[in-house]
Amino acid sequence: MPGKIDEKLQEQTAATAFQLVWSGIKGAGSLVVDKNAVQRGMMAYARKFLERFGNVKILNMDQPVPLSEIYVAAQVLSPRVAKRYRSVDELHELFLQRGQRYLFLGDHAEERQDCLELANQEKLLNVLGSPGAGKSTFLCRLGLEALRPRRAWSDSILKSLGLKAGLNVGDYSRYNHECLPVLLELRRFRTDEIDVIRLIQNELEICGLPESNKLIKNLLDGGRFLLLLDGVDEVPGDKLDKAIMHMRDFMDRYSGNRFVVSCRTAFYKDYFSRFRDVLLADFDDQQVASFVHNWFRSAQDRQQGIADEFLSILEDPTNASAKELASTPLLLTFLCLTYDDRQRLPPNRSELYRQALEILMERWAASKRVHNEPIYREFHARLEVQMLAEIAASNFRDNRYFFTRRELNKRISDFLRDELHAPKHLDSDQVLNAIEVQQGLIVQRAQDAWSFSHLTLQEYLTAVWYESKQHFDELIAQHLLNVRWREVFILLAGTVDKADILLNRMLVFAEKLLAGFPRAIQLLKWANERVVATKDSEQELARRSIALTLSLDLDRTIYYALAHHPSINDTHISVLERTIRRAHVSAAERSMVRSLDHRHELTRVILSVNSLSFNLAQALGNIINRTFHQERVYSLFEGYARSLSNVLAELEASQCLVGAWHNAAQQVDAVRFGLIQEPLLEENLEGWGQCVSIFSDALCLPLELRDLNEEWRALEAYINACSLIIDCKNAATLISRPAWDSICKRMLKPPEKAASGNEQGKRNRKAQRT
Repeated sequence: MPGKIDEKLQEQTAATAFQLVWSGIKGAGSLVVDKNAVQRGMMAYARKFLERFGNVKILNMDQPVPLSEIYVAAQVLSPRVAKRYRSVDELHELFLQRGQRYLFLGDHAEERQDCLELANQEKLLNVLGSPGAGKSTFLCRLGLEALRPRRAWSDSILKSLGLKAGLNVGDYSRYNHECLPVLLELRRFRTDEIDVIRLIQNELEICGLPESNKLIKNLLDGGRFLLLLDGVDEVPGDKLDKAIMHMRDFMDRYSGNRFVVSCRTAFYKDYFSRFRDVLLADFDDQQVASFVHNWFRSAQDRQQGIADEFLSILEDPTNASAKELASTPLLLTFLCLTYDDRQRLPPNRSELYRQALEILMERWAASKRVHNEPIYREFHARLEVQMLAEIAASNFRDNRYFFTRRELNKRISDFLRDELHAPKHLDSDQVLNAIEVQQGLIVQRAQDAWSFSHLTLQEYLTAVWYESKQHFDELIAQHLLNVRWREVFILLAGTVDKADILLNRMLVFAEKLLAGFPRAIQLLKWANERVVATKDSEQELARRSIALTLSLDLDRTIYYALAHHPSINDTHISVLERTIRRAHVSAAERSMVRSLDHRHELTRVILSVNSLSFNLAQALGNIINRTFHQERVYSLFEGYARSLSNVLAELEASQCLVGAWHNAAQQVDAVRFGLIQEPLLEENLEGWGQCVSIFSDALCLPLELRDLNEEWRALEAYINACSLIIDCKNAATLISRPAWDSICKRMLKPPEKAASGNEQGKRNRKAQRT
């Protein structure tokens, strides 16, 4: 069902279509036709164009949406950006240097151009892009734009067309040329005769246009058409050569007209050498934001701030992989639909990415009717996922994101040879071409460098491989502590049927990390003793976590680094720089508390601790950068002491931890108020030391545990592993309550067998030194 057409838009497009054709008829001179009949025909043509190309309905959309309401201006790059890199190694180095998740490295803001402006400039334009990049959408939008009144038209012309003089700025077309747009879907060559003129006639004849054959010939001869040829890649292979030759001849014969062609990047082989080739760029942050605001445009959505809420979710670092998918218009549409249905992104990311993979592999290709190729009838989706998982995992293990075509062909050949149910007669190059052209899952990045379209998909497929092979112990032993593998673990937890075994094995490995580090174990024992017991194992774990957070924050380090060394030198700066790393431990702990504290009994404590950590971070930054002045040091101390006082007061009120909280906050305030403004640096540092002592005493933290020396590295690894286990639990499809209760009761407690793990301890200490 076509969407409802705006009456004003219908009126303007009908009038514009008539003016474009009638001015062409008058220019021809010899052609005599009934003006009223032309007007009726163009009214029907404009309505038909709006019905067919003015709405969007893809994926799971319940009803079509007007393209004009959600469209975001397409931006393009020169295809040459992919040729500036010479090798896989060069791409890999640049990717690591950037430290971002995006695998397309040629996308610089200064190289982007507005695609519609290029269509104004270029008479022959070839728009390239991967599946779902928005090629067809751009051609539809360009056609709609060309059916709007021209800015150059006088008020008298507008009035003669039945339009009011002085239209609103937004009613005028951004397209400058007086050409009638005709959008031709080249996949019709599968059944129709390869004849462009015949396709144009089909578009205009059914609108009741009089003398359509003669009229079309006159308009072509006069250069009055904007011909939008969509989907060169959708022409059947056995007809492609003939179709290309026919289109070239047609363009040469009617060269006065303007042409825009679209084709998938991997398919294109320089078929139209006279055309300006451009590559549709991935959405940048601004385009993503524009699309999301356009999508959630209803009065209710705007009132509730749904668009901003969704964008803030995408900006959350934990959703970096989902944001990466949002750079592709098709997948951004999928994410908006998902969020629209649930008002959240599903916690099970694996399911989200499985659906994204399915969209690229099957649903989008099916909507384009490309699955009639023989390869799709024999090489089904499940086999393809297994093969892609082999490619993804083997390269991810080797820290490789880019591969040569030869390497890809070998992986595919090996899979086809070794997999019992894989068709043996298929050629690896044939399979790779299908994946690259029709699905866009593997993309060419440079002359001989390919990668997965999104790093997210490589990570997901790597998780699929480990799930299918059940190689959990190998994965945990080799990669649990590697930040690069964090997303793979989280995706694996959502891929397995039940996460009990995986999470338990992760905790067993994490506990072994503490063998040989008695102070770290003693600190866990202290944290456990500080907790006020509760029957809720997860809430009790949250309490242990907050106790550990308080013990590990940077206040004690500042005391030991500065209070005894008022004259700061490079040695002390080095000490401080090392303490910056300890902040990550506290951050992981705070994240754990937020995730576990389902009763919200520790919310106010965490807010206070965050403020405390912020003030400490400011102090460290000033000291390390040597920007400390007496007035600045006092300001930092005053902010820190105020935050510490709040933390102590909240701890006393929460009654979750055992401590000497009574009057501790007042003692800190007394130190803070006792210092005059702008005191000497030494006096500030002394006051800071007094506050830290009050804090440590209130925590009942033994003196020997106030500085872990090098043992904090082992504790850092252990805590990060525990944090990952909690993230995996949140992403898991299923986990039994007894299994999770058992894990909660063991986590952040001294491991039962840690004391006897002498050999493991030696290995751990050697690893820490390394």
